[in-house]
Amino acid sequence: MLAIGIEKKYSYAIQERVLKVVSMAGYVKLSLQILNSMIYFDDDEDNGGGHSNSTAPYIPSSMAYTSVFNRLRKWKKVDTMRETLEKLSRACKLNGEMLDVVVLNTYLAALCDPVKINQVLLEEARQLLDAKVAMERYRFPDPDVISFNTVLNAAAEIGYQAVIDDIIHTMKKQEVVPDIVTYNALLKDASTPTAKLAVMDEIRAFPGLSFDKYTIEMSVLAFAQEGLILELLELLKDFSLTNRDKYSLSNAFSTFLLALVKVRACMYVSSVDVETCFPP
Repeated sequence: MLAIGIEKKYSYAIQERVLKVVSMAGYVKLSLQILNSMIYFDDDEDNGGGHSNSTAPYIPSSMAYTSVFNRLRKWKKVDTMRETLEKLSRACKLNGEMLDVVVLNTYLAALCDPVKINQVLLEEARQLLDAKVAMERYRFPDPDVISFNTVLNAAAEIGYQAVIDDIIHTMKKQEVVPDIVTYNALLKDASTPTAKLAVMDEIRAFPGLSFDKYTIEMSVLAFAQEGLILELLELLKDFSLTNRDKYSLSNAFSTFLLALVKVRACMYVSSVDVETCFPP
């Protein structure tokens, strides 16, 4: 698709709309051209938006530039994302602005591609969890819990313990409150029943934190292996009271039965009223 030369014909508001449309339609080169022209626009002529003789770059709305990064992530163009971030962050610095945390999380997700996690890219993602680095490098705001969960989950996927420990330390240092997704990543990383049960103890001690279906799936076998069948049933009962999704409850019950079979604890099924844990 040829360049459409809208930067000198239409207002920035119209340019932003065009930017969102072309990026969502998949025209990556064109969307980057429009974004770059907005960032570096500098002309003596009026561009139709009342910005004549402007020397400062124009920063489009977060929705506009986020659409570009979403498309780049979908196409796995990490290098292009990095290059675009460098340009956009320089423009933000000139204008005294900051980028949206959604773009940070989009970039981190691209670096932590679950299909093939690259340790070099994972290390880059880990560095960006440091609020000072994120600000100085790309004018990002403080990373949020989604930022940390994205990198933590990738590190847990490959058992990168040094990165996991560093992420947890940074979360505490920057006072980022963990959620159940954070603990699910720690459960994924825990390699022994004892380690998994220790994570479960932390979850239960955390005020207001509720299990989800992934917590149940990753912890049931650990309870069964340690012979904590009654405690497991209490866990399932609590889960059933807070989760009424039939599919999730069915999966939890199936996981429970499989765990009993694996540890040869089927005798417990006949000695407890399982229906009390999964009320209709």
